[in-house]
Amino acid sequence: MKTELDCIPCFFSQVLKTMRMAGADEAAQQQAFLELAGMIPGMEMQKSPPWNSRQVYALINRLCKCDDPFYDIKKESNQLALDLYPGLKKIVDESENPLVTALKFSIAGNIIDYGALADFDVKKTLGESLNKPFGIWHFKKFYNALEHAENIIYLGDNAGEIVFDRLLIETIAKRVTFVVRGGPIINDVLMEDAKMVGITDLADVVSNSVAVPGTIVQEWPEELRKKFYNADLIISKGQGNFESLSETDGNIFFLFMIKCDMVARHGGQVFRTNEKLRVGDFILGSRQ
Repeated sequence: MKTELDCIPCFFSQVLKTMRMAGADEAAQQQAFLELAGMIPGMEMQKSPPWNSRQVYALINRLCKCDDPFYDIKKESNQLALDLYPGLKKIVDESENPLVTALKFSIAGNIIDYGALADFDVKKTLGESLNKPFGIWHFKKFYNALEHAENIIYLGDNAGEIVFDRLLIETIAKRVTFVVRGGPIINDVLMEDAKMVGITDLADVVSNSVAVPGTIVQEWPEELRKKFYNADLIISKGQGNFESLSETDGNIFFLFMIKCDMVARHGGQVFRTNEKLRVGDFILGSRQ
């Protein structure tokens, strides 16, 4: 997905929201706006929004004098999700189709996104997910791909959300390679988050060595790139991973919630649906 003109005001919104959250004074906020305005003409609009956003968050970190403004929020999100885990695990285990239920909870968990959203209700979203119609629901394709897959890559997205990924990985009951970000970026998952929620006990967790809120495979270490391109199945969680991989070949299944009109429009093209996708839609989709 290319960066749209509509992404530009979103970058400004993210700067203001994050700097205020980090306690930056008004002078620093104004300076951030001035510098971001100067960066806009040099942005590569042919690249994905996550690709361009890394320079936005580098600007925030420098002016806030903080390497990880979302550090405390990530820990709180992880703990919130861990507190919900026992009850959700019971629902999955007792459901008629545990894989379907685990998939729905995992996708609902994508609501925990401090880059795209200002406010959300995790418990409400989880509760609604069991009966919510999906914008795209390629479950049969996913089930068939999963049955025959031996080498599975699972691309993590946000802290907190990964507890619901843990539920899905437990239900899949196959060893996966779980990929985390290479450095702090928004509330995206890092190795320490994967350890905190127990994913390191279930999967081979590896860092992609890149601090981008998406997946830029070309910048990954060579060994991990080879694993990605040789994978039988790639499970891509989150909107940022969709934005950066939507035109990438491979047996990729995208699991996320649509959070902006640009992604809704692009998703309709990627999944070749005649139905109009909307903000708030849940997606389990493959472009194949």
